[in-house]
Amino acid sequence: MTSYAFDDCSILHLCKIEINKAFLIYFDKKEFKHDNYQKLELLNAFLDKNSLHKYKFVPNTIQKNILKVVDDMFGGYNVQILGTTFKTLIIDQTEEFYENVKNDFMNISKKEDIVSIKKMFIENVRELRKEKKTPSDDDLKIIAGYKDFYVKDIKYFITEDEHFWGYKDLILKYYNITIVEEWNSDKLID
Repeated sequence: MTSYAFDDCSILHLCKIEINKAFLIYFDKKEFKHDNYQKLELLNAFLDKNSLHKYKFVPNTIQKNILKVVDDMFGGYNVQILGTTFKTLIIDQTEEFYENVKNDFMNISKKEDIVSIKKMFIENVRELRKEKKTPSDDDLKIIAGYKDFYVKDIKYFITEDEHFWGYKDLILKYYNITIVEEWNSDKLID
């Protein structure tokens, strides 16, 4: 059995945001999708069609990630001039999407015992584009939970977080987790 786990942001990148008619005059399109939406959606549809389990990590940081995803999606637009009503509508739509899909993903518990994992990253620190060069404690809890999650075959972890794909060879070597960048997620389709 192979497992396919998604980080919170990758799940949220499956969301399409539809622009309310009152705000359409400010945009050049009616809906917004993350850049990796199409590839993630292809993988999601493949997993559903083949009745393959999808996983997420709990507890999650979904509220923080909703704000991040919304800000990223509208980064090229000056949405501040539209006021809080617009942002509230978008956040509500994203929260509703997550509520509708969260039960499509089975849970993997994060684990608190991250001392040895943290040590491995500190001893092998790499130059990344991000200011912080090693994964956050929450990222380490994901690794700790997933490394102990029993799977007979391959453990895939779909993410756009550089703290994972920047260390993917070490994560595979030490924790038997195959990191898949979101933009390559469609390559998991047989």
